Amino acid sequence: MGFITNPDDERALGDASSRRRLMHAVAEGIDRYFREPSAPLQMASASMAAGQP
Repeated sequence: MGFITNPDDERALGDASSRRRLMHAVAEGIDRYFREPSAPLQMASASMAAGQP
């Protein structure tokens, strides 16, 4: 959700309204995943994460 070492992230994480918006977005993503189970699943491999094809 953010980095405590980043001043903007720290401020957002300290604000209840901002945390609520973040959690709403997380919950919506989870709900969407289960609403659309036939959607193609994309997974990143370790080599893709490292920038290799």
